[in-house]
Amino acid sequence: MDRMALFDEKLDPLIGNSWPILKGQPWRHLRTNLTPVFTSRKMKLMYYLVDTCCNEVAECLEKATAEGKLHQDQ
Repeated sequence: MDRMALFDEKLDPLIGNSWPILKGQPWRHLRTNLTPVFTSRKMKLMYYLVDTCCNEVAECLEKATAEGKLHQDQ
């Protein structure tokens, strides 16, 4: 629950309130709310959505690369 974080949550509240950084009661509350979302049945039902989104991102990246809008660092 209280993992060592090498990040000061006061510097950036967005990152400071993300689940890997939270500690104590806020972490416990978030975990209680998120655990039911990630059952194996629900994960299987989400697979199609994740696959579809990943394919769309890949197509956008390929198109941007072909049009020269995305440069690769050498």
